[in-house]
Amino acid sequence: MKKYWLHYYFILAVLFINTGIAKAFPPNNYFLLLSNPAQSHNCRMYGFVNHGIANEILRGHLVDNPCSLKKMSENVNEDGWGISYYDSANDEVIIRRGGTRAFLDAEYDSLVNYLDSNPPRSLIAHIRNCSSGCCCDGCDSIPDPHPFYRHKFGKLWTFVHNGVADKHKFIELVGEQYLLENPPNGSGIPECDPSDTSLVVDSELLFTYLLKHIEENGGDASRGLNHALIELKEKQISGIFNFILSDGHAIWAYRDGESLYYIHAPAIGYTAVASRYPGNTRGAWIECSSNQLIIIEPGTEPLIVDIGNDFDLPPAELPGKTTLYGNYPNPFNQRTNIPFYIHRGTHITIDIYNLLGQHVGNPLNQYLPRGYKTITWDSDGLPGGIYFYRMTAGETSITNRMLILK
Repeated sequence: MKKYWLHYYFILAVLFINTGIAKAFPPNNYFLLLSNPAQSHNCRMYGFVNHGIANEILRGHLVDNPCSLKKMSENVNEDGWGISYYDSANDEVIIRRGGTRAFLDAEYDSLVNYLDSNPPRSLIAHIRNCSSGCCCDGCDSIPDPHPFYRHKFGKLWTFVHNGVADKHKFIELVGEQYLLENPPNGSGIPECDPSDTSLVVDSELLFTYLLKHIEENGGDASRGLNHALIELKEKQISGIFNFILSDGHAIWAYRDGESLYYIHAPAIGYTAVASRYPGNTRGAWIECSSNQLIIIEPGTEPLIVDIGNDFDLPPAELPGKTTLYGNYPNPFNQRTNIPFYIHRGTHITIDIYNLLGQHVGNPLNQYLPRGYKTITWDSDGLPGGIYFYRMTAGETSITNRMLILK
């Protein structure tokens, strides 16, 4: 990933230095921009949060019902499918995707059958009608890059989008530095290789933009999304921005341009949100108004908020103390990321020890201001096995375990 982005970094730096950000990506030049960013678009998306009972729900919503994602993919959403879900048994987010449209793909049915019998804590799903980036217009061969994914704050964030965004505008909004630090990854799909920038999907740039605002709000997704979406309105950024975002625990869904519905069924044990209700009739599904954000957490009623209008959120839940999160990936072969939160600016050290207590690494030793940080550690030269990483911040010392596989 890094080697082909080195060339991109060089080009990006020259463009920004010589021409400024507003001219760095002119239409039909580096990124292929959308000629009509407000055109109609018909991807379909679905989100689900389990409150503890919800068996035999997902198959109806995703396969059997007349307007399930599978049925919708027969003639319209022909460009593959993707599902991410939180696997409680293994305490991890798993992403599965296919190039064959869901209507024809036995692997899609098999996965939904499994999830129907073993409902995850949360799930988001997407079927694609491609209009940007890596596309083949119903060839049944390129996997859907939704859900896009990114590691932040010790979590794996996933994102699906039903709409269209102006790449040029979102490159400007994200900014040079953040884009260099968080380059597109094309979901690791070879046909979406971001070394060919024409293959970068507009949805991934929208995802990056939203994550930037979440990061600027200390990891508070609700406030970060609020600020991001207000900015889009204030700057009159045109497009269709329906999306579902998940951190593996909660779901945030937003309506702007396309339809969006939700259902809260506490007696059965779930809340769901979808581009379209899965049955022939709406039933108990409720249509969201434009410019509404739905926040769904396990065990609670969904919170519906109007962006920019008396945004009624609970107090920001920043950690009240310095916190060391789990490294990712873990296990890993050579490199891993270590995220942490500093409650007050102080001198920080991170030290690595083997099972014998021998000191084998010191990837961080410096003063850092308050906020969320992530460092990358390279275990080159060390044998496989269990290791411990200890963060010391003033009088606070926290130790976690990691596993190297070689």
